Amino acid sequence: MPLARFLIVLLPAAFAAFPADVRADDAFPLGLTLKDHVFDAAELIAPAGRDIAITLKNKDESFEEFDSDALRTEKIVTAKGKVTIKLKPLAAGRYPFRGEFHDATAQSVLVVE
Repeated sequence: MPLARFLIVLLPAAFAAFPADVRADDAFPLGLTLKDHVFDAAELIAPAGRDIAITLKNKDESFEEFDSDALRTEKIVTAKGKVTIKLKPLAAGRYPFRGEFHDATAQSVLVVE
């Protein structure tokens, strides 16, 4: 069988083996805002077993660091900036996070169900 014909048959079958909901570019989107050193929302909810993408918009005039020991991640967001925190699929549970520079007020939790 010529290579071109083999690829025409094989490639679509290879992609069909992976459902759309597990492709890396299809992360579950969540929005989060930081204003006056407080996260809005106090709780984010995401499904278990899916990649997650948290887009954090910082409306403050100062830098902040998204920090979570439970999620094993840290990410700086500039003043008036935006950043996306990408997470691999998680088991069901509660995953607290904070703004490291203002941790007395910038507290929230990711709830995975």
